[in-house]
Amino acid sequence: MIDEFEKENKDLKKPTILGMIDAKPAFDVVRRSNLIRKLHHLGLSEQSVLLIDSLYTNATTKIKWNGQLSESFDIEQGVQQGLTQTTKEYFHKLGDNVILLCTIEKAGNPIEWVLQFNISSNIPYSSDNNINPFLPEEIRKRLSIVGNYDLQISTIKTDDGGSYECTSNKNGVLEKHLAILSIVTPPTEILIQNVQDNKVSGTEGQILALNCTALGGKPPPVVKLTVSGVSVLVTGNQSVQYTNRQVPRDFDRQTVTCTVNHSESSTAFMKTAMIYLNCSSSDISEGMTDVNIFYASPETLVGDPICREVLQTLNLTTIVIDDFHTIATWGGDIDGKPAFRKWFQYIHM
Repeated sequence: MIDEFEKENKDLKKPTILGMIDAKPAFDVVRRSNLIRKLHHLGLSEQSVLLIDSLYTNATTKIKWNGQLSESFDIEQGVQQGLTQTTKEYFHKLGDNVILLCTIEKAGNPIEWVLQFNISSNIPYSSDNNINPFLPEEIRKRLSIVGNYDLQISTIKTDDGGSYECTSNKNGVLEKHLAILSIVTPPTEILIQNVQDNKVSGTEGQILALNCTALGGKPPPVVKLTVSGVSVLVTGNQSVQYTNRQVPRDFDRQTVTCTVNHSESSTAFMKTAMIYLNCSSSDISEGMTDVNIFYASPETLVGDPICREVLQTLNLTTIVIDDFHTIATWGGDIDGKPAFRKWFQYIHM
């Protein structure tokens, strides 16, 4: 339509003037605090939320017109333009002395350090070379400004961990450097997902997913997943997963081992589980219409629902049970103790 209108005016030797109205993006009219809370509710890590929030906290700007700069004013809406931010993470042990580097060059306005207390507030730590006199004495005496307005924290403690921000306004552009101080800690536990009674259950020919996850640990610990008897070795940080979309019978009765190594642990965390694969119905029933003898362990004979279903369709005369002699002695509870192999108690002689 616009092209036709322009051609018509061109033929009539008339100018074409268009007025374009651009609707405001949703971000310009939605309260930022609500958006930040939404990120938190969506499950983003606290560090990620703080990093995004820092882009818009105490943000100011100036307008340059005919070579002159206006007074600074707060940026209350819209997506920031021309913002420069860098990030670095530091890993230190309790009691260490750490220097958080500020990558901003001074250009008239003060260079300030703040600790991001939460997503809505910061704690001022310094302005240029001056430490905030209103900080608690225990914190203030361990702080100093060194080098290029770098923040030094002596004998760090658990509460010192967090996100520190070095900021300065340079010619109307807010520059920020985020320094994340993480206290080195070992993981507390390692988990193998979908494990019950130290067993990982699956079905032959179907998807089998094995997942090892370390709980806690900074920096992220190294996790290794192996399966005995088959060529499976997966390594990664914090969490690893191995997926076989058509798991073969070779995986049955193999041991999954998850190992976690961390610089703060003298010994590795380790957890194991046994893989138990149910038989696929096609594998059991195919070509078995004339079976007279069926040999199986109690776990398969009684505990595998597919096996039980197929057995009902077969004309069997004899069932051979692995470790038959243990039925009488270990098949049920003895003196109040759990059965050694619980499936024996479901087999009746």
